[in-house]
Amino acid sequence: MRAVDSAQVGITYAPDRPWQDQWRAVLAALGELEAAAARQVDPPADWRQLPIRFCELCWHLRDWLRNDPEVPQVVGGSADPFARAHPALKLVGDVANTNKHRSRKPGDRHARIAGGTVAEDSASFMIEWTEADSSSGTEDALTTARQAVQDWRDFFAAKGLDENAA
Repeated sequence: MRAVDSAQVGITYAPDRPWQDQWRAVLAALGELEAAAARQVDPPADWRQLPIRFCELCWHLRDWLRNDPEVPQVVGGSADPFARAHPALKLVGDVANTNKHRSRKPGDRHARIAGGTVAEDSASFMIEWTEADSSSGTEDALTTARQAVQDWRDFFAAKGLDENAA
């Protein structure tokens, strides 16, 4: 019997990873959502987790921008107000926070993945939201996710941030 050599590689992640790491996670989650919508992947045990994961990663990008020492403080500090002022980003934040806390404080919009449709060649996910004044509606989760990514790209361009750096 012949001996087989094997190689091993160690990976270390720095504690102060750049915001672009979180951005790549957002794009990967969008890719997973798009693949699921096109039925290019096996369905997960709980379909809701795909859009919820996207929403959480996308919403938390504002924290990564604010806390990255390579991002000027004035730029990082403007990420949260920007996200709150853009409807798609605000909605993904509402989904993330509703999921995290199970409910919302009085006056905050409640938003959740309410269901969807799964067909042989496609799938869709719906976000259902209710405002404090009891007005409500639904939005397509994939359309919202794509708009949220575009909103962030607009922010990067306006602030001179390179999404492909690091």
